Amino acid sequence: MTLSCAADGWDVVPPSSRFDIAIEVDLIEEVGRIYGFSAIPAARSLTRVDMHAPPEAAFDLERAKQVLADRDYQEAITYSFVTRRSNNCLIRVGRRSRLPIRSRRRCR
Repeated sequence: MTLSCAADGWDVVPPSSRFDIAIEVDLIEEVGRIYGFSAIPAARSLTRVDMHAPPEAAFDLERAKQVLADRDYQEAITYSFVTRRSNNCLIRVGRRSRLPIRSRRRCR
């Protein structure tokens, strides 16, 4: 690795064979691995950090659907376990779509 001082810190260039070091966090992890994670002194933050999870009611289902659609996710419906009557409504006449499930367990 090549290391040089910069105005705002260090510039580090990993060797081309180290494709696993791509971002700053990768370099920090590598230093910790070599130096030893247990040898790094634990220090608490000087500022108070409060983490609050948003209430579940704040989840916007319609927004989530839109985000998934924007990312080209498609809705998939599988009819694996439906009644024979429902299955017959879903398939074309004369086409076999049932695949029997064999199990040693008995349904109760």
